[in-house]
Formats: sequence, C-alpha cells, structure tokens
Amino acid sequence: MAPATLAHQLMESLHHINKLKRTQFSASGLKPNEAFILFHIKKAVQPHEAGITLSAISRVLMVTAPSVTPIIQNLEKQDLIERSADEKDKRAVRIKLTKKGESTVNKTWERFTNTYRELVEYMGAERTRELLDLLADVRAFLDQKQDNAD
Repeated sequence: MAPATLAHQLMESLHHINKLKRTQFSASGLKPNEAFILFHIKKAVQPHEAGITLSAISRVLMVTAPSVTPIIQNLEKQDLIERSADEKDKRAVRIKLTKKGESTVNKTWERFTNTYRELVEYMGAERTRELLDLLADVRAFLDQKQDNAD
C-alpha cells in the first residue's frame, strides 16, 4: 500500500478516535474544553484550598485568559464551579468545583476509565502494550515536529 494511502488511513483513524472522545464528553453534558478545565481544577485544587486562578487555567490550556472566561462563565451558570475573590489580591479570582461539579467530574472520569478498561480487556494485555509503545512513538514524532516548528 502506498505511503500516501496509509497516511490518509491513519489520519482518518485518529480523527475518528478524537470524534468518539468528544462524544463521551457530550454524554455527560460537557464540551471537551469544559471537561478538561473541570478535570484540571479537580487535580489542581485541594478541598481546603481557595481555588485556582483563571491565569493558571489559561496557562495549562495554552490560551489567553480572555479565551477561557466564557467557558468559566458557562461552567458557573451550570453550577459546576464557583468563583471567589483572592484574599491576598482582590483583582484575582479563585475558581473551584462545586459539589455538582465534583460529582460531574467523578462520573465523567468513571465513564472514561470504564471505557478504557473495557478496551484493554477487548485487546488483551500484550496488544495493549504494543499499542502503548506505538502511541509513544507517535507522540515522540509529533512532539519533535512541534519543537522544530517553534
């Protein structure tokens, strides 16, 4: 098979996998960028902490804070996060999950985990390890391409 044909098939497969991932998020009522932000807040903020700043979230997403603001506003409207003023810097806003947000993140994470656990069972341990090795190669290649583009 010609390399161009293989490249096209690989591109289609990866695109299809990415599309399925978005479908899993929509099952929980979340857009992928909303889920990513909620997962990051859960990971970054301990229950006793005041929250994470908008600028810290935007750094993780590698976008500007104004780009994240509408997503944060939408998550707040859904009662998934709450915002509060930073005690030390009144200009800064701290963001953390609400109980509903915590529950949504946990359910979404459980759904993801179960899907991938089922995939491992379907493929078997050996083929899963092979896939992980291949995906590591793909990631290394794409990271190198990104580094060369910068």
